[in-house]
Amino acid sequence: MGGIRVSDAEITDRIGKIYMLLLNGLKRRNILLYVAEKGWGVNERTVGEYIRRASELLETEAQEKREYGYSMSLNRHDDLYFKSAKINDFKTCLAIQKSRDELTGVRTNKLELTGKDGTALNPVVPAIVMSEDTMRQIGDILAAAKAAKSKEKKV
Repeated sequence: MGGIRVSDAEITDRIGKIYMLLLNGLKRRNILLYVAEKGWGVNERTVGEYIRRASELLETEAQEKREYGYSMSLNRHDDLYFKSAKINDFKTCLAIQKSRDELTGVRTNKLELTGKDGTALNPVVPAIVMSEDTMRQIGDILAAAKAAKSKEKKV
């Protein structure tokens, strides 16, 4: 069952059109109808492959936008912190730091220790709670610093 072979450029164009259809919320059955109306002359499996490739593009772009947005937010926090510290607005610095910690997954919780009888022990100690990703990043930074320090000693 050999169909007419289309160029790579035509395939890319078709994937782009399906990308726009997905972006506009069309479902598979609607895309199949669109393809039939346009007379592309391809089977359902081929349309499925076009949809898969268009979906991958959407996911890649979404991930890039998330990473860009996260980076932009961190940079804005840093800039605001710098500007606030420059004018000695430490209350704002603290608020920015809390917001940044929340964004990066670092937050502080109060941990209340109790004695045998269940009464609170003094003092209440703040505990730092971090996501696994943040802990991994800190471990990577410490390992890199240790390696750099070890390299310095050899020189």
